[in-house]
Amino acid sequence: MSDHRDAGQARSEKMRPEAVQAKGAPALRLIGRRRALALLGGVMAPALASAQEPTVAPTPTPSLPPNTLVPRPTPTPAIPPANALGPIDKGKAYFLFFQQNIDLLSAKTLRGYLVALAEGGVKEITIVISSVGGLLMPALQLYSLILSLPIKVRTHAQVFVGSAANILYLAGAERSTDASAKFLFHPSQSPIFGVFNSPQFEDQLRLLTESDEVLAQIYRDRTKLPDAEIKRFQHETVVYGAAAAMEFGIAQRLGELNIPGEGTAKLVFVE
Repeated sequence: MSDHRDAGQARSEKMRPEAVQAKGAPALRLIGRRRALALLGGVMAPALASAQEPTVAPTPTPSLPPNTLVPRPTPTPAIPPANALGPIDKGKAYFLFFQQNIDLLSAKTLRGYLVALAEGGVKEITIVISSVGGLLMPALQLYSLILSLPIKVRTHAQVFVGSAANILYLAGAERSTDASAKFLFHPSQSPIFGVFNSPQFEDQLRLLTESDEVLAQIYRDRTKLPDAEIKRFQHETVVYGAAAAMEFGIAQRLGELNIPGEGTAKLVFVE
């Protein structure tokens, strides 16, 4: 009996909580370590994953290209053209070819040549004209200048002489023409810009009428044109051939331009 009781008591003691707790303590400690490792692994996993990801270099910020604009060059001052006359040789006959419109610049250039030749003692000047015309006032000024020069100035017509160029042509003391040349006359014209009232418009008409009268007087003085033909110029465009120009005294000689050789002539183009 005593042995049986002792054995049961021993089993009962094994079943006490303290005994169970003492027996399970190593297991609990093992579970705790595993949970701690699991928690630690959960915390460290993102960091480890980030550490294992390849490092991507940051995209460099594009740099602006250097300023490649070429600085604007400093403009070179305009050099005036050389005088086409060159040194004046008063022993030569000068032929001035006027093959452009009559405007302020061309009239100024021709005027400068004529004055320089007259002052240089040149004896013979021929202006070879091929022009559709241009501004009337510069043409009238050249006409007056040529008549006042102390030397004889001849004019020769080539191809076409029109409008105000006829005034320049008629300034010649001797006038010749190619057989194929044409001469055109028409009423005076004037460009009008802007807004005009009635009195201003009438002033413009009066100036045109007075211009026609000035031209008519030149035609009477320098040609054989009858008044009937001169009045036609004031109302319509009239074109004459070389033969008709000879008939009305516009031209005085029919024939080609004669330029002497052997270095006795100098040809200058008015530009």
